[in-house]
Amino acid sequence: EYNSANFIIYLLNSTGIQNIPIIQNIGPSIGHSFLKSASNQKKVALTSYTFTSVVFDFDNSSGILINPLSLTTFSTISNSAICSEFSADCSKIYFSHGLMGLNTVNYIEQYDLCAGSNINIQNSLYTFTCGASIAGMQLAPNGKIYTARNSQNFLGVINNPNGAGS
Repeated sequence: EYNSANFIIYLLNSTGIQNIPIIQNIGPSIGHSFLKSASNQKKVALTSYTFTSVVFDFDNSSGILINPLSLTTFSTISNSAICSEFSADCSKIYFSHGLMGLNTVNYIEQYDLCAGSNINIQNSLYTFTCGASIAGMQLAPNGKIYTARNSQNFLGVINNPNGAGS
């Protein structure tokens, strides 16, 4: 739900989409945002132009999100979380951050979701600097993450997204 902490969940199962939604109030209040699910269906990442990067555990049978973990590190007011992607083995999460509306220094963050406690996951941060802002990230069948680069006519690539600091 726009500008709230509510997630409106429609359960999809073998009988189809349930007509009555579950309204779950969890995590930060968000505006324009994007969700990305891990390929193992155990985690969901949220990125928002309101400077938010959050990873949730996901209950695949109920559609419920639990255990929100905020992974936003940038303190510059003009930095926004743009997109996210999980590594092929779901051990890492990547977030792109950039200066809204500007083609200046932008960042990709990597966190190790297998680091243990929430503090250890937050402290596992590895930051990559990239020239153009990253407008989208997508895990490909070859296990690499490809990035759409704003104002560029080529894709970026994370060649070994399962590796630490890759």
